[in-house]
Amino acid sequence: MIISFDLPDELRDLLAALCCDEDTSAEQLARRLLLDRLEDFEDVRLAEARLEASGGHGIKLEDVMRDFGLVDEKGERIRPAAE
Repeated sequence: MIISFDLPDELRDLLAALCCDEDTSAEQLARRLLLDRLEDFEDVRLAEARLEASGGHGIKLEDVMRDFGLVDEKGERIRPAAE
């Protein structure tokens, strides 16, 4: 499928700069960025569908963090979540 559209000057300049930084063509970079965004979009749609199917019931972030030992019983962080 071929998709064609005009970019505003600001986006065109940003894309050109990123292409230089990544040493790639505009087509390759745009394809990669679009794929990443579409995958994120699909992940969100799937998560929303699962949440809706569960009747809106989920697990609180605090409970998950506590289960993984990232916060204490008071909800204070023990260590950064990225560790």
